[in-house]
Amino acid sequence: DDDHGTNKARIPYAFFAKVERTTRSRNPTTGEPATHTRVDEIDITDFASLKAFLKDYRKEVSTEQTLALTYQPLALFKVRPVTRCTDTLPGHTEAILHVSYGPDGKNLASGGGDATVRFWDVHTSTPRHTCKGHRDHVLSTAWSPDGVRFASGDKRGMLLLWDPVKGEALGKMQA
Repeated sequence: DDDHGTNKARIPYAFFAKVERTTRSRNPTTGEPATHTRVDEIDITDFASLKAFLKDYRKEVSTEQTLALTYQPLALFKVRPVTRCTDTLPGHTEAILHVSYGPDGKNLASGGGDATVRFWDVHTSTPRHTCKGHRDHVLSTAWSPDGVRFASGDKRGMLLLWDPVKGEALGKMQA
């Protein structure tokens, strides 16, 4: 993995500008003038943030003054993109909109645009139950801390409580 035919990898950097801001005011009790100085460290990541910095600090920064810039590397390691899928979970007939792992890490639940909730065995990638009861897209899913109950919510505000072992609805409520 080399960048542009060289063996040296590019390291992204974050740039910061240090600017002193001096404000003058009067002491409310004595009426004497008071001066307050503070140092701001502004993150400059792209042209838009540079433009905003120059606009906001135009009184503190001039062409006659040297601006102190500091930089830091953002990453010391290179993360390679995932180029292959290790497994798939076929079953939903429309987009999967929310997934959540059970507290034991062995179970997965998914809610989809097909208005179903599906419970999966993570180790075998097989569906355990396909649960129907929603009338619209399932947008939210959540396990109870002990993994005994499961809740799902759809686009119309209907909440369903499930038994994930049996795949049966235990109750429902309109939010």
